[in-house]
Amino acid sequence: SAEKGRRMILNQNEKNSLMDKWDQNKVNELNTRGNTSRRDSVRSANAVAVCAIADAVRSCLGPYANDHLIIDTLNGNSILTSHGATIAASISSTHPAANILLAAASAQHSIAGDGSVSVILLCAELIKRAYLLLEHSKLHVQILIRGYHLAMREACRTFSIPNANMVMWTDKTPRGLALMAAITALNSSILSKIDAPRFAIMIVDAVLSSIPRQRKQVKPDDPTRAADLSNMHDIHILAIHGGSLTESKLMPGYVLDRPLASPSMLQRITPARIACIEVSLTQRRLPFGVSVADDTRLNETEVFLGRKRVLAILRAGANLILSTHRIDSVARRCCIESGALAVQYVDPEDIERIARSCGAVVQRCITDLTGDDVFDSTCLGSAEEVRTDSMNHRRVVILRGCRQVPLSTVVLRGPSNLLLEEVTRTIRHTAGVISRVLTSGGAVVPGGGAAEASISAHLEDLARLLVSREQCAVAAFSQALLCIPRQLLLNSRHSASRIIETMSSLQAVHAAARRPPAAHSIGKHFGLNLDTGTLRNSYSVGVIEPISTKLYVIRIATETAISILRIDDYYRDSIPRSVPNRINSEDCGMSR
Repeated sequence: SAEKGRRMILNQNEKNSLMDKWDQNKVNELNTRGNTSRRDSVRSANAVAVCAIADAVRSCLGPYANDHLIIDTLNGNSILTSHGATIAASISSTHPAANILLAAASAQHSIAGDGSVSVILLCAELIKRAYLLLEHSKLHVQILIRGYHLAMREACRTFSIPNANMVMWTDKTPRGLALMAAITALNSSILSKIDAPRFAIMIVDAVLSSIPRQRKQVKPDDPTRAADLSNMHDIHILAIHGGSLTESKLMPGYVLDRPLASPSMLQRITPARIACIEVSLTQRRLPFGVSVADDTRLNETEVFLGRKRVLAILRAGANLILSTHRIDSVARRCCIESGALAVQYVDPEDIERIARSCGAVVQRCITDLTGDDVFDSTCLGSAEEVRTDSMNHRRVVILRGCRQVPLSTVVLRGPSNLLLEEVTRTIRHTAGVISRVLTSGGAVVPGGGAAEASISAHLEDLARLLVSREQCAVAAFSQALLCIPRQLLLNSRHSASRIIETMSSLQAVHAAARRPPAAHSIGKHFGLNLDTGTLRNSYSVGVIEPISTKLYVIRIATETAISILRIDDYYRDSIPRSVPNRINSEDCGMSR
């Protein structure tokens, strides 16, 4: 039996040596075909790439954000912006971890309309602190992931704890609440240096006017209402080059930046029946194979067919035709004789927005199966008035009193196209914030870093109660949340001693607010006063943010950081892919 056991040990040793040789051969094969990176080098490279993206957008946070000029060297286009989502979308990176972070910032912007810079900064801070724990404390990455998941769930639960006293269920009117959120959002844009309250009123009125009529009576606390109470893309913005930003205004109705198809048409109609089509109203060409008895009347036949298509729309009751294609002279003459208006080459985005507001259905084909031109009257939209006007030496068409959504138009004036594009992005961003506030049912959180400091104090207490090794990850998450108020102070250009003192005071106030005697105090509402570098009650001065934005920032940043931390191996294939040879038909048994 001893000899049998010795032989089994020798056989096992031989198998192990063969496996080691096989593994070494596979590694050598991989090294000859491509490059491999493992463990520490991969995680350090990921941390460097993510921190590089964060450094590019750090100065875009807060009311003292700086503008960035992005120049496209390929086509020569330039973008002047302080919007973090725009900068993140303009960055092209070949590093996979950086691309994951940029995709997360884009997802935050598309979902919440705000918080892209916060996602990038928080995710970078989480990864940096996790790398330090992995490097110095020798913790396993799965322990950090479990700790981060625990901290994320607890941070999100803090917003729903009744005793937290951080979420404010305000009883203000929707307009007053939207104004507070709009001014807070505009403080980090170029409009804060001009006239933020005036633009805030303008944007709030535009958002409230984009709410459909059937949803006007919906109560703010009704949980069954749709999440898209007001779509920020339904706000029409008309940018006109020339003048000053102070000349911008809000006009009732939809201003279509296109002239009438003919100056001989009427200048005003009321009420309007609107047909939105994506069909060309031109002379129709006869198909091949059609014979005409008299060749001299071929052109007359084609003109008759084109006129028949226009008359089908007019007989349905339309007195305003909006087309994305050309309208020829024959169709214009038919409209003039019928007392109707026609606008050609309308932008497809304008067509869709007008159709939603007036209740029309965009028709992309008006020919039935028999070949006849038919237009259903139920596809027409309605408006109270349509008239033409002159604006900065250009003719426009104004639609007022649309049936579904009585839209308004923000008319922007500016000295340069770069400035107008940046203001347009700012208005879209602010409209998204207002939309989130209106759909939150009055639930908001104080801004100025108050929410982050309050959650950080809560997680700090949680870390002290944990007895497992996840307490290191929870404590790291707690400290990472403070990167938002710290960056706000750094961008406000205060001295280092002032920043340290203010951050210490902020942490002390929120830690004291969690003690039992002061559990229901207003200390959790205290945020940063960036003008003086001190603390103040953010809610009392109107600095608020929608609760959904904070929830999305914490969730998206944490999940992105965990996704990057799980990566510990890269393999880059250095051999160019060759085009596979054609398959021989005889090899497949397909020979003739």
